[in-house]
Amino acid sequence: MIKNTDPKWKMLEDKVNARGADGSAFVKELKELYSIFDPEFATWLGSLYDKEIGGFYFSVSGRDNKGFLPDVESTYQAVNTLASIGFIDKATDLPDEMKNKIISFVSSLQSPNDGYIYHPQWDYNDPNWRHKNSRLGRDMMWAVALERELNFKLPYPTANDRLSGVGNEKKASLPEHLLSKEAFLSYLGSLDWEKDTYFAGNMMAAQAAQVLAAGLADTAAEFLGKIQNSKTGLWGIYSSYDAINALLKIAAFYSAIRKPLPNATLAAKEAMKIVSSETDRERATCCWQYNVWYALQYLINNIRKYGENGNEGQADKIVSELLRSAPEAIKSTKEKLLMLKHTDGSFCYMAGPSGGCSQGAPVGLAGIVEGTVNSTVICIHRTVEAMMAVFDLPMPPIYDKEDYENFLKAIK
Repeated sequence: MIKNTDPKWKMLEDKVNARGADGSAFVKELKELYSIFDPEFATWLGSLYDKEIGGFYFSVSGRDNKGFLPDVESTYQAVNTLASIGFIDKATDLPDEMKNKIISFVSSLQSPNDGYIYHPQWDYNDPNWRHKNSRLGRDMMWAVALERELNFKLPYPTANDRLSGVGNEKKASLPEHLLSKEAFLSYLGSLDWEKDTYFAGNMMAAQAAQVLAAGLADTAAEFLGKIQNSKTGLWGIYSSYDAINALLKIAAFYSAIRKPLPNATLAAKEAMKIVSSETDRERATCCWQYNVWYALQYLINNIRKYGENGNEGQADKIVSELLRSAPEAIKSTKEKLLMLKHTDGSFCYMAGPSGGCSQGAPVGLAGIVEGTVNSTVICIHRTVEAMMAVFDLPMPPIYDKEDYENFLKAIK
């Protein structure tokens, strides 16, 4: 674990002070947040790697029970986290045997017919699988990300390649709603953007790369702009965390299709209201606080990159205001993550028993309390990373090389 005497802390304190905020209070609360992350995490994560298959399981129950196998999402999230929290500098620093096994695993899941990633443990013909399109879109995204981070090439053109016409690949086997503007508009209209906005936004965020590749970005942006609440910058009828959860997905989609999010400054102000607000412990998930920080990160970046001339100043004002109230926000973030901490160094998706599914796909036993790769990565890595990105400050590493050695021992 990073030591309290590490010079990075003093450097961070000086940076915060130089920007007119309280560097001492900022560092004190960030150290408190880091203190809830245990070294046991390294052993827990290493134990989820299957060295015969070359992938990571979603959870301990998925590893220890029949009917479950490693998946590409858990594998990407584990690899990306190792290279982001101090274990290693980059994914290619992993042992050669492990890298080669992961590459072989991911490549074995790609279909030559449509370029998507399919897992043998899941039934893609299930007519009741609402999240199938988001599952396919996410896994395509993870595979492409692993391709980039581990420096290899998938065996066939991806679904993204085929939708954009790379290599003159046939589109017949691809999802019908992405093959024409009319079909896409019909698909958008079938989603409930009023009462089930998070699901609708999630479906779009998961398929963003395919929408962009299919040339449907303008169509999507125009549709979403028309149904946005122009007074708040939000979508749907809900407020507080429910509204920001949906905003995160829609903001991610806008950034992925490289379009300006309308009324982004208003949306950011709504998100800022609840950074340090109370949360519903019975309903809260690991995503709630993460989504607030990540939505703000997307909004600030969207304003700076795609907003009209002069909007850069609005982004700077948002960051300055957040930095002044940072100690309280960091403390609130720590308290919300502590609600989900498990005894083995991992974090649970929610305070109660797990549903056993990810995007509708079975990944572990339902009805038990356990940490998962997805929720642990969100709590330890992504929430802190998004928060520090919002403050426009470097993120001190959470772990060190000693923790990495424990990870490798758990694999062996």
